[in-house]
Amino acid sequence: MSMPRIAVIGAGIAGLHAATTLQGRGFDVTVLEKARQPGGRITTISLGGVPIDVGAEYVTNAHTHTTTALRRLGLEHQLRPVPLDIALYDHSTPQRVPLPAWFAGRHLGLPAKLGLARAYLTVLRHRRDLSFADMHRAHHLDTATVAEMFPNWAADTVEHLLHPMMRTFLFSSPHHTSRATMLCYLKLLLGLRSVRVLTGGLQQLPQRLAEQLPVRLGHEVREVTENEDGTYRLHVAHAQGRYELAADAVLCATTASTAARILTPLDATTRGFLATVPYASAAVLNCALDRTINSPARWVMNTSPADPDLAIMRIIPGTPEHAGDILTLWSPGGRAGSELCDLDDEQAFQRLAAQARQAGPAFDLRQAMRSRHVHRWPEALPQFPVGHLRRVHAMTRTLTGRLALAGDYLAGQNVEAAITSSIRAANQLTRTLRPRGNPA
Repeated sequence: MSMPRIAVIGAGIAGLHAATTLQGRGFDVTVLEKARQPGGRITTISLGGVPIDVGAEYVTNAHTHTTTALRRLGLEHQLRPVPLDIALYDHSTPQRVPLPAWFAGRHLGLPAKLGLARAYLTVLRHRRDLSFADMHRAHHLDTATVAEMFPNWAADTVEHLLHPMMRTFLFSSPHHTSRATMLCYLKLLLGLRSVRVLTGGLQQLPQRLAEQLPVRLGHEVREVTENEDGTYRLHVAHAQGRYELAADAVLCATTASTAARILTPLDATTRGFLATVPYASAAVLNCALDRTINSPARWVMNTSPADPDLAIMRIIPGTPEHAGDILTLWSPGGRAGSELCDLDDEQAFQRLAAQARQAGPAFDLRQAMRSRHVHRWPEALPQFPVGHLRRVHAMTRTLTGRLALAGDYLAGQNVEAAITSSIRAANQLTRTLRPRGNPA
């Protein structure tokens, strides 16, 4: 007896992890991906012979599913720690601050410190419901923005700590993001012991997963329709033409906007929610230099509100074969990110390079540059405004049957959350297609 056929749409980490799980349970799985390579927003490029992650990159001690996947693929030994320090600048020379000290607010005044302490007490009070990889568990806390968590006397906590941190790592703002999201990340910070990167780039993770699966790259699913018997038909386009693929079940692991567009069997409420999930845009400028950069830390964060186009810079040391550092400049989200994505390479370079110079002569990109690369993310990260997690919670309670969803917009803006959502989606299809009592 043949096992049910499951079509997985999207070869990002959520789709590939779900497909691996389902294939391991004996299902007939086919993955379809419109891009020419797997990975989605886990993308590694090579510049000056040095691999650079221009999407998701870091693996913390709390990334348990991610680390397990790397271990199973024989990649865990390539994880290497990165220093937990950062340099901050505001139209002055960057000053090094240990990351734990910065997150503890040691650079803030007493009222701001007290405001931050109140936030951490809230984390401890709700710690069982807070998970950076499964945020909708904190849906009951999704009632106010991050900024509204703090009284006026602690406003510096928002402006001088949370705003720079959120625009850098989440491409968001304390004034437009649910406090439940920030509480989940504050809990992560309380338990943060290590941050690691994968030598050779994190895209090796989805690439290795794809090698073990039937993945059709360059095959774009234009529409999914439901047959009278409850099975599905996928309408697919690729370079050689179009075709239809029959499936007993579908797992859609795309962005929310794509899912809303192609999944015609969705009910109006679910489609309406998916169509309105906001995403932040961001641009990444990578510059290969003929020199080393004298900096007190490898991460250099811009804390000046007067320089809206540049959020953080990262220094990647050169190799013996390719002397000279790589400087990566990340835009924030919001209007600045959208505008930079619309510019050509030269215009984007000029705008970001002008703001990098504010950090001092070491960051002047007008000299000793060998090559550069601009990467654009029109949908870099989903945004979690007030109400988002409550809507996710309500939707996931109704998601049953042969059509499943996976992605970071359902669980949190990080790789671990995408994998968590993929496990939930794979379990949903397993329960549906293999009723209790049936043999595996």
